[in-house]
Amino acid sequence: MRYIGFLLALICIALLLMSCWEDDEYYTYEHHFLAISNIDGTETEYICERFGSAYFIPDPDNPEQECILNGFVLLNLDGSVRRTLLDPQTYDVDDEDIAISSDKTRLAFVYNGNLCLFDIATSNLTQITQGESLIKHFVFSPSGDRIAYTRINLEDHISQLVNRHIVSGETDVLCEIDNDEAYFQDVAYGQDDNIYFIFKEYAVSLTGSVCKANLDNVQCYTLFQCEYPYQLSYIEQRNVIAIHSSDYIILYDLESPHLTYLNLDSWTTSRMIVSPNGKYLSCGSNIFNLDTTECYKMSSESWIDFSSDGIHVIRAVVLDYDTNGHLVTQ
Repeated sequence: MRYIGFLLALICIALLLMSCWEDDEYYTYEHHFLAISNIDGTETEYICERFGSAYFIPDPDNPEQECILNGFVLLNLDGSVRRTLLDPQTYDVDDEDIAISSDKTRLAFVYNGNLCLFDIATSNLTQITQGESLIKHFVFSPSGDRIAYTRINLEDHISQLVNRHIVSGETDVLCEIDNDEAYFQDVAYGQDDNIYFIFKEYAVSLTGSVCKANLDNVQCYTLFQCEYPYQLSYIEQRNVIAIHSSDYIILYDLESPHLTYLNLDSWTTSRMIVSPNGKYLSCGSNIFNLDTTECYKMSSESWIDFSSDGIHVIRAVVLDYDTNGHLVTQ
């Protein structure tokens, strides 16, 4: 009996060790994909690996059709590669550091400390600033003839909000602050190309001001204050500013003015993107119907853009696979 008991004990120990060993050897691997689906997330099709921020854009070879921009790689709608526009190793730019024009034909990004514009159809790269210190928060005007951005002089720590005419190079300084005391958080063009921006003071870390810069008389004033304002976007069809705060989006009606709050399921650094018809707003894994405030929750990583017809979305999705190549989660 002692021998049998001893043998059973050894078997139990062996099984326990095998279980621990198997757990230690079990790994999952993340794979980043792009997927196209309906607005509500149905009929999802995984098309290719994700390289960077993804957009539906007009096809440079046939502008009446659409294709996909995946980082600096041009794709067909089925995910097959058409051509690489810029070397991603040379131009290593984060998703959140790229701005796209309203007609989706040009990109803006900072390379070697200077603001550059890239024409998708011609692959023409143009540097439009020279040694303007630290450039951030750049955005195209709706007409595409101007670009707004903030710049910080690293010597005197003065931060400026700038409106620049792209062709002439004429630059208007709209607002200037001491960057040791306050900073600009985000910038967006609005109606009549007026500029809206978020202003924060270091002494009041939780609260920020949503402000307007009037281009007619170059005056800036505060619209309202809120906690943790992170980014903003102008919705032209509704004359509304969307402000991304910590766990919600604030819709500020410029005519009323009236505030509407949309709850987010989690914090995200993803940019807000508005559908071409102004009906939908995406932020992180959320798509809001702005007519009804209904929210569609997507199994996305951080990026959603809309097709020109407003029917489909392209999404960044993370899928987990085990060591045998089997899908674990979706």
